[in-house]
Amino acid sequence: MRFETFHIITYGCQMNLADSERIRGALLSWGLKEVDSEEEADLLFLNTCVVRDKSEKKVYGKLGKVNRFWKVKKRPLVALCGCMAQKEGRKLLDKFPFVVMVIGPSAIPRIFEALQRVQRGERVMFLDDEKLMELDKLPASRCSSFKAWVPITYGCDRFCTYCIVPFTRGRERSRHPDAVLREVEELASLGYKEITLLGQSVDSYGKDLPFKYTLADLLRDIEKIDGIRWVRFTTSHPLDFSDELIEAIRECSKVCEHFHIPVQSGSTRILARMGRGYTREDYLRLINKLKEIFPQPDSSYTSDIIVGFPGETEDDFQESMRLVEEVRFDVVYTAIYSPRPGTLAATFPDQVPEEIKSERINRLNALVARVARDIHRELEGRVYEVLVDGFAPKGDMLQGRTRANRIVIFNGDRSLIGSFVKIKIVKGETWALLGELIKD
Repeated sequence: MRFETFHIITYGCQMNLADSERIRGALLSWGLKEVDSEEEADLLFLNTCVVRDKSEKKVYGKLGKVNRFWKVKKRPLVALCGCMAQKEGRKLLDKFPFVVMVIGPSAIPRIFEALQRVQRGERVMFLDDEKLMELDKLPASRCSSFKAWVPITYGCDRFCTYCIVPFTRGRERSRHPDAVLREVEELASLGYKEITLLGQSVDSYGKDLPFKYTLADLLRDIEKIDGIRWVRFTTSHPLDFSDELIEAIRECSKVCEHFHIPVQSGSTRILARMGRGYTREDYLRLINKLKEIFPQPDSSYTSDIIVGFPGETEDDFQESMRLVEEVRFDVVYTAIYSPRPGTLAATFPDQVPEEIKSERINRLNALVARVARDIHRELEGRVYEVLVDGFAPKGDMLQGRTRANRIVIFNGDRSLIGSFVKIKIVKGETWALLGELIKD
């Protein structure tokens, strides 16, 4: 069985995007050619997510589409990677004859072995592998030439009652700081200007290392690397956002003033049922401590909130609404609670009806939009440095982000992509800022 071309579709979080860059690099080094669509590909890689039921349904929908033209053309063959591969395992091989690889997140370093075996006509399944740190040995083919994802931890030890990640990505493992710093130094030598450090609970980095070394230490060491201008990190857990980390952020000029700290609920009662380990008051103390040093609106605060967690009453939901107003989040990534098989919360008897979940999330989204619009209007007339990402989704305007990770849209020449520019904000809209380029 021979294949010459591939196409990758990535679902889910930034960690999956980073994993896909490793997969792409491995396939290119194998001599395969990347094509623009699944219809052209001999081998289709689906890097999957199972955080919510909706994510799984998207993948199954894609598999249904592939099945229709595979019956006619006998291509593409499919490799399923990521968290859904880990969760579903052999069921995917049994159900879909065109699926030839099922590779869990921890087994991605075995992709060369998988390719060899598939070329011999085998169908392979690699799950629960402990060779995770060998990901460092896979070449990354990055989506950008100036911004890069840099994973620093894999897996999670928190076991929140709603979350399937510890079961699909395993227990938390930190990359050795030498490996991280080598990667950042290489990126700097290649002209990269921004890096984002990734982890399911990125601020717990180093807890499993055999020596004392924390995210604060890593930020201070990255600060010394010439060439990198901006450093971000995500996603943070409130319990691990230490005073040491706050002080390191204050000291390090490269670390951007954007704080993504998921709260998940504004109700202390629901937080306890979620197994989050903190109260509403604990979370507010952390945010207020940060705001004393990094005030809005020049700094930004974003979060995640789950609506309709089992047992959530209207009073609990109102606590989440009030928290959004009190903190004044720039963005809240909202989601309707989705029971995940194997998690404790899926067994709770007091599941919230779907119609109530939908009504509540609509109210929450309206509030989040209003707060975001109010903050953006406060920025009108201010000037910010922006790293230009590329073209905006619609039209021919450019788009970039500030240090606070706010999206800015403006007119400019494509030659500005990948560079830093000064932009005057002329209008604050709900999810973006409109600006004018300040020419030197």
